[in-house]
Amino acid sequence: MLSVYLYLLDTYNPPVILRPSLILELPLNTNTAPYKASPSVILCCIRLPSMIFKSSNLLSFALTWTLACVQAATPGIVFPANGTQIAPGARFKFEYKSIAEYSVSSYNYTVILFTEEPKIFIGSTDFAAGHTFGQFDVANFPAVPYARHPAPSHFTMPDFSRKSGPGWEIGVSISNATFYLAVFEEYSNGKHVVGHRISLSINRIVYNSTDSSDEDLSYNREEDLKGQVALSL
Repeated sequence: MLSVYLYLLDTYNPPVILRPSLILELPLNTNTAPYKASPSVILCCIRLPSMIFKSSNLLSFALTWTLACVQAATPGIVFPANGTQIAPGARFKFEYKSIAEYSVSSYNYTVILFTEEPKIFIGSTDFAAGHTFGQFDVANFPAVPYARHPAPSHFTMPDFSRKSGPGWEIGVSISNATFYLAVFEEYSNGKHVVGHRISLSINRIVYNSTDSSDEDLSYNREEDLKGQVALSL
C-alpha cells in the first residue's frame, strides 16, 4: 500500500511538525523493485515565502509528500525450497524471511516439520505428527533490538527409522514421503487484535527420496558425511 501524507511545519517558537494527515492510499505491488527491499521514504518539500502569512503564527509551511510502503513484508521459507529432497540424517540449509518490516514487529517464530497433515482444528490426541526444530527470533526494532535466539543456518533432518532417545517412540522407515516444513510467526502491526497475530508459512519437502533426477534440490546423507570428513582433514 502506498500512503501519501501532508505535513504542516510550524516554525513559530519552537519549530513543531504537526500531526500528519493521511491524504490517500494507493495499491502498490511490493514484489517489484524498488519496494522489494525495506521501505524507502521520499521527501519533497515546497517552502513558500513567509510574507504570505503575515497574520498567522504559521510563518512558513512545508508540503511533504511521504511515499512509504506500509504493507507488511510477505513472510516465507527461502530454504529449503518447495520440492527439496532431504535424506534422513542430512544437514539442510534453512533460511526464513520474517514478516518484520516498517510498522510491523516480529516477536518469535517456531519451526515445525509435519510428517502428516494436521487434522481439523479441534482437540485431539492425534492432531498431527512430526518434529519441532525450535523457536527463534530475528532482530527488528523496537520489538527485538537484537536476536537472542537466532535460527541456525542449517538443520539436521531426523532419521525417523531410528529412535531419537528413550521412551515409547518406535522407528518407522519410509521413502518418497511428502513432509511439510512450517513456520509460525508471532507479530503485531498496530491493528486491534487480542494478543499477537500469527502467520503461517509452509514449504513441502520430499523425505528419503529415491529419485535423484533433481540434484539441485536435494540434500544427501552421504554427501554430507563426505563434506564433514573433508573439513576434518
